[in-house]
Amino acid sequence: MKKVVIIALMTILCLPALAMHKKKKKKVTKAVAQTSAIQSVLIDKTGCFGRCPTYSIKIDNTGLVTYTGRGNVSDSGVYTKNVGAKQTLAILNNLNSKRVDTCRKEYDNMIPDLPGLIYTIKYKDSTKKIWNANWGPEFLKLIVVDIEDIGKVHDATWKKVK
Repeated sequence: MKKVVIIALMTILCLPALAMHKKKKKKVTKAVAQTSAIQSVLIDKTGCFGRCPTYSIKIDNTGLVTYTGRGNVSDSGVYTKNVGAKQTLAILNNLNSKRVDTCRKEYDNMIPDLPGLIYTIKYKDSTKKIWNANWGPEFLKLIVVDIEDIGKVHDATWKKVK
């Protein structure tokens, strides 16, 4: 009987604290969602000591994709294509949901000869740059695959601008 009374008292005492914690959590989540809308993301693959391709792919929330091939690529130059906002917003929302704004500015490069991966994420009022993202959180490496799937396939629908 003592155990039941103790458990009941502990439950009654803990409920208000738990309810307040949930209210605080909801307010924080709502504030983050309003201030972290990504306008565009640019990935930049840097070179290595060998023949690594160097290029960048930028996607924005309107659906415009820009590919810039610089070295050791089959398509040199600047190409653009509008793939539709739905496809690009899925990537931008995925980055936003992973809280990319909390990533470090730079991750240590463990192997100097590997090509670098640099993210530039543009928000409405600020820009976040992440150097050596290939050594950062796993989701950064996974999202770059989605971006490359859109930006590296060149067909007649791409327009060469430079």
